[in-house]
Amino acid sequence: MGLMDNVQQAENFEQKCLCVFAIDVSGSMSSCVHELNTGLQKFAVDVASDPALCAKLEVGIVTFGSTADVLQTPALLDAFEMPILKVDGFTAMVGGVRLAMQMVQDRKDYWKQSGMNYYRPWIVLITDGEPDDDQDVKGLAREVEDAKQAKKFQFLPIGVKGANMQKLALISGSKPHMLQGFNFAKFFTWLSDSMGKIAKSKEGDKIKLPEKDWTEEEFIV
Repeated sequence: MGLMDNVQQAENFEQKCLCVFAIDVSGSMSSCVHELNTGLQKFAVDVASDPALCAKLEVGIVTFGSTADVLQTPALLDAFEMPILKVDGFTAMVGGVRLAMQMVQDRKDYWKQSGMNYYRPWIVLITDGEPDDDQDVKGLAREVEDAKQAKKFQFLPIGVKGANMQKLALISGSKPHMLQGFNFAKFFTWLSDSMGKIAKSKEGDKIKLPEKDWTEEEFIV
């Protein structure tokens, strides 16, 4: 954690939301990376237009291609510029999801030590493929399910055209959502609207998320 994080927290004691993206940047994503980058930039603009959400929502980004890497540690969106993703390599998905889970846990530990209140974090997995061979998919599935049961985070798997939805269902323990075409803009608009509703809620509230094609579920925050 850098100095900026400490300064940021010292000046802003709003209850925090956290959304960690675990994004596939393997070579097969080259056909949609432009739309994905455009969607991420729009997400940042949409969050910035909502002052209450902008003060509460922290974003972290993990990418996975041949390796899993932290592209952005959790921070408010006004503290960094949304990066431009570049694609290359294979699909180290298991490592990417585990890194995202560790990012969530580390941030929660920091907030607890700092006396900060927070909403249940989200992990958003975006991929057009499946884990490369010899990855511990079943082990990851158990870890995700245990964490969900313990209400450590919400897990939202998004499959892009070409994704192995059966593998995503195994990993997430729930039905994954297939993106319509490469319409990331619509998805990220829904996500920013959903985060906005969460940021205006109180603990224990039932939230009706915006009605989009991929979800109509209620979440307990």
